[in-house]
Amino acid sequence: MEFYLYVTKDCNLSCTYCSGIGLKRNVESGANGNQIEDTSVLMERLSRLLRQTKESNLDSNNTLVFYGGEPLLNQRLIKEIMESTLNNDLKYIMYTNGILLDQVEPYILDHLDYLFVSVDGDQRVHELHRGRGTFKKIVENVVSIRRRFKGEILARLTVSMEGSLYEMVMGAINLFDHVFWQIESSGRTKNMSTFANAYVRDINLLVDYWLRNIESGIMKNIVPFQAIAASLLLDRKHECLRCGCGSSLVVMDIDGSCYSCDQLMGVEEFKIGDALNGIKYNGDFLYKGMMPSCEKCEVRTICGGRCLHDFLRCPPQKRQMLCNLTMHTIKALEAEIPRVSRSIDTGRISLHDLDTYVSKNCVEEIP
Repeated sequence: MEFYLYVTKDCNLSCTYCSGIGLKRNVESGANGNQIEDTSVLMERLSRLLRQTKESNLDSNNTLVFYGGEPLLNQRLIKEIMESTLNNDLKYIMYTNGILLDQVEPYILDHLDYLFVSVDGDQRVHELHRGRGTFKKIVENVVSIRRRFKGEILARLTVSMEGSLYEMVMGAINLFDHVFWQIESSGRTKNMSTFANAYVRDINLLVDYWLRNIESGIMKNIVPFQAIAASLLLDRKHECLRCGCGSSLVVMDIDGSCYSCDQLMGVEEFKIGDALNGIKYNGDFLYKGMMPSCEKCEVRTICGGRCLHDFLRCPPQKRQMLCNLTMHTIKALEAEIPRVSRSIDTGRISLHDLDTYVSKNCVEEIP
């Protein structure tokens, strides 16, 4: 199970495409108007959730994900949670915009397994949506903490209508251990056709780049490619959303209410319980019946259903575009599986290089 904990809803940026629920944006460092103050109550709620998970044998791979807002605005709470849960055999993940990484407490860095940084690879596009000067600051912070951080750092890109996926990935691939992306979650349809054509071209360029490196014995950790290729090679079927919505993802709001998706917080239909009384996952995956177009799709068990939030929010023409782009990505990789297999057979890479913990546990594997 993945437990996403909102340790604050304060944020020190005002990104144009943010879909955060109830966020208080552009606050000063150290602000706490929208944070959990009674940590003892949170610890009790979290302990109950972890105990319920263990007793129900829901999952043996449990992770705590520190989320927000900007989690590093509430480092005191993150440290307390870590100190109280260290004996629970957990992995610790944090999503951050990277602005405060130069101020992170050593204890937190020492215990994090994975650090996800929201950075868009292309300085122009990044600063168009996240603010002037932020790209340089984030890159400097990532370079700085590498000297003392023992875990892995992932770039989480948001691909907007204004951005080039190829340029974004290439701008991040050599700075971060892994790169993955999501297409901007919005109902915008302006320039949709132009964006789709550019995205298809960029996927083709990136698949070619990725394969040429594999054939040279180098694994570039482009997570969606690794996740899809591993599923194809291992004949792995995905009967539920890969992100865990409806099956293994628990998002806990600052009041203890639990939801199946961070972007669907506050929507009663997607509330799965609360931290005091337990959660309700029972194998009836939420997306079934909600995404009827998936049922007859030829790549359904590779894709898993993409994003429920986008399906519910986007107009039909944009939903179809997103599905078409997913289809193209899967088909482009499927056509090249023989090249990947040959590289495995000749020892240039191993299957494990594709089927990593990150590529099957931590991220939205389908953009």
